[in-house]
Amino acid sequence: MDKQWFVSDLENNIYEFFETEEDAVRFAQECIENCLDDEWSDGVESIFVNKITHRAVMVNSRPDPDGRFDVLCDYEMQKITWSYQAILP
Repeated sequence: MDKQWFVSDLENNIYEFFETEEDAVRFAQECIENCLDDEWSDGVESIFVNKITHRAVMVNSRPDPDGRFDVLCDYEMQKITWSYQAILP
């Protein structure tokens, strides 16, 4: 996962992911412009730029003693550490 920004447009059920905040804001602005017809749509205020900080990860994986499932497990939120590699020419 290398796209830490996303835009959510709740009225139009749009979720787009971006590598940079600038790209996310630019797309959000396009979403805003799409809300203008003869007048502003009420949904214009449901457009957000979001930064991903945590994700659900599987923990405590173990065999199912009853054999109904391949494994039993739990999930918890884990902080994401973003890292970037320089692009060399």
